[in-house]
Amino acid sequence: TEEPEPSQSFEDWMDGVNILVYDAMWGRDTPVIENAIDGLGLGRNTTNVRDAVGDFISNMNSANKWDLVIVGSEWRSLVQGEVFDVIVDQLDRGSSIIFETWYIDQVYNGRVQPIMQRCGVSFHKDWWRANDSNLNDYLVYLLVPDDPIFSEPNLMSMLSPYDTRWIEDVGDTVELIPGSDAVLLAGRMPKEYTSYGLMVKCIDGRLIWQLFSTHDYKDQEMTNMWQNYIYNALQARYE
Repeated sequence: TEEPEPSQSFEDWMDGVNILVYDAMWGRDTPVIENAIDGLGLGRNTTNVRDAVGDFISNMNSANKWDLVIVGSEWRSLVQGEVFDVIVDQLDRGSSIIFETWYIDQVYNGRVQPIMQRCGVSFHKDWWRANDSNLNDYLVYLLVPDDPIFSEPNLMSMLSPYDTRWIEDVGDTVELIPGSDAVLLAGRMPKEYTSYGLMVKCIDGRLIWQLFSTHDYKDQEMTNMWQNYIYNALQARYE
């Protein structure tokens, strides 16, 4: 009998991946997501619709097979409704998803609910900041520092706010629901592992959810963090 073909390595497989990006911050601040993609050498693999929601939904509903879908919904307009529906569809297709939001407190009873149920989390608390707030109250603590998401390809530590862009509603925390397999990777409290979550990994690592705003933290630090999101989400898709 013939020998089976050797399986393709992760690095070789990455050469042919398809990535779809929606970035609400396009043209408004440092392009952290795009810099992270380019730094990984994946720019040519990426379809970036920038902040065009209609184009994003059309691409999600197309016959294209996306290995990774990125939703950077940081600008203070709400991405909701049909976008949440097509995220569920992409999860069903086997795609990995990286999802950045700050407004779950406003929509958690709506069409985002199936994503939260699939992930194994529920809304916990709104996160608010006044102009005169102490920035030490907005540290993001790593709860599982030995998880590969904090070391591959970049070694990460606690995230510290710097020259914050947003005030008032700056994010949300989530908590695990009973029986959940989700992992709260980072949160507001250094030793709270079931609630106050700000960064979640679930569905075998194919969904990575950030519930705070990228541009409230150092650009290079967050570029490194986004590279880790992308690398690990693709690894989960590959596996």
